[in-house]
Amino acid sequence: MLLLWYVNEEDQLDYICYIICIQTWGEAVLGPVVRALPIFISISALGSANGSLFGAARYCMVGAQYGYLPEVFACIHIRRLTPVFGVVLEVVYSI
Repeated sequence: MLLLWYVNEEDQLDYICYIICIQTWGEAVLGPVVRALPIFISISALGSANGSLFGAARYCMVGAQYGYLPEVFACIHIRRLTPVFGVVLEVVYSI
């Protein structure tokens, strides 16, 4: 919806009215859960980032096993069975 307002160059007042209507609807329908919703969204985003991080580290491990990356990325941790160097690479790469 925001893109439509930008493309159509609508009034700022219309945009503010739209936001207020959405907030009022959320408070009426969801009640007190509206206050906790940002926390739930943050937890969901962190969980998604965690899954993406470990998935990408596994891709590094497989790439190293096939010879596309240095062999050090194919090594896994003995107890945790995770590719430690792949995780470190992805953390450095994401920063």
